[in-house]
Amino acid sequence: VKQAEAGLKLARTQVEKRTWQKDIAMADAQLRQAQAVLKSAEALVKAKSWEAEIAAARTGLKQVEVARELVLKRLADASVKAPISGIISRRNLDPGDMATLSAPLFELVDMDVVHANVSVLEADLAKIHMGDVASIAVDALDTSVEGRITAIRPIVDKMTRTVQIEISVDNPEHLLKPGMFAQVQLPTKVHPNAVLLPRTTLLTDTADGEKYAFTVETGRVVKTPVAQGLIEGNLVEIIEGLEAGTQVVIAGQQNLRHGDFVQVVKVH
Repeated sequence: VKQAEAGLKLARTQVEKRTWQKDIAMADAQLRQAQAVLKSAEALVKAKSWEAEIAAARTGLKQVEVARELVLKRLADASVKAPISGIISRRNLDPGDMATLSAPLFELVDMDVVHANVSVLEADLAKIHMGDVASIAVDALDTSVEGRITAIRPIVDKMTRTVQIEISVDNPEHLLKPGMFAQVQLPTKVHPNAVLLPRTTLLTDTADGEKYAFTVETGRVVKTPVAQGLIEGNLVEIIEGLEAGTQVVIAGQQNLRHGDFVQVVKVH
């Protein structure tokens, strides 16, 4: 009973104060707000403004990506990387100088393999081939080094009637330097196990122009006609007249005659 009386009392108070009118007014306000939101959303859908917002967002993303790529490129351009491994042979700028696109910063050389450029007469071109071995002598070195023909240019110089060839030489210790002058020997014919004599050993018979050498047999010199072959430097190949191991006079032979007695004092 008391609970019912309390409820009746609360209802009479609400009626007297008309609080229900406030609730209705608040509900009406919320309804109008919801209707406005709905109408605004319907207007956006009708105008398809969301497509414009998506397009703008995509454009903004593309701009950011392009800006990022530009920053990365500038960072990469800030570091200069050598296209090959090698040794810096020349530096064209000092610290603090302004670099330009037209001027190289450094010069690099790869000295592990060096190349000798040689001119060969047109008449001798048929005697050389790719891969042939060449002997190279440089004044700065005590010994000769070997290289191989790696390039033969296809054009004959009209003025000199020569052809440029390239000889590659392994240079692991970097003893050969770019710019050095070298003497190159290209063997055009190879005769293995040839009999060789110093060119000064041979004499010429004044009567018939025949080449001969003095050999030694049982203490006497013998005038021995010979036929010579290839010549390389101070050496001459003997193709007829002498066998390997034959004793030959190599000094003072101009003063000898056939049959003279000699005493061997030194054997080379």
